[in-house]
Amino acid sequence: MLTGISCLLFPVLMFGQVKMPAFFSDGMVLQRDMDIRFWGNAQPNSAVKVAWQGKQLVAQADAEGRWTLESAPLGAGGPYILKVSNGASETVIEDILIGDLWICSGQSNMEWPVNRSNDAATEIAAANFSSIRLFNLPRQRAFKPLDDFNEPGVWEKAVGKNITNFSAVAYFFGRKIHQEEGVPIG
Repeated sequence: MLTGISCLLFPVLMFGQVKMPAFFSDGMVLQRDMDIRFWGNAQPNSAVKVAWQGKQLVAQADAEGRWTLESAPLGAGGPYILKVSNGASETVIEDILIGDLWICSGQSNMEWPVNRSNDAATEIAAANFSSIRLFNLPRQRAFKPLDDFNEPGVWEKAVGKNITNFSAVAYFFGRKIHQEEGVPIG
């Protein structure tokens, strides 16, 4: 019986809360020198307030609860904090860096982890790149575009044992770009 009651109350508790896709989470990296776009869901037709870079930005959720807004471009840097609220709830995202984003995609070669590459123990021990972050998307099938992932993803810093299961191609590529450009890499 308790399960049935909790299932009935869950939508009531969630109603009105601000929600952003899993990509928007602590430690994220946003693209430098381009407009920065934020989006998510909230109570339909509600105002969503975004505190970013000392400014208060406001978006209006549509009839389905979707909202979006853009902020001016920033150069490489950070860490920054983002606060998103609508009166019913607030989401705070910390440790945001501005740099370059790369999508590393492909077949099984992209999944080859650092811990199975040449000199893995040495590479893992030497990894000290807190400005390089990996957001590993969970595998999922979809026959239409999704608003979010079925499972949450997490931004991980390229530090020590964190890189053990990083895509080796993504890690070595990101490290090279970071060393050449001197900017955060996501």
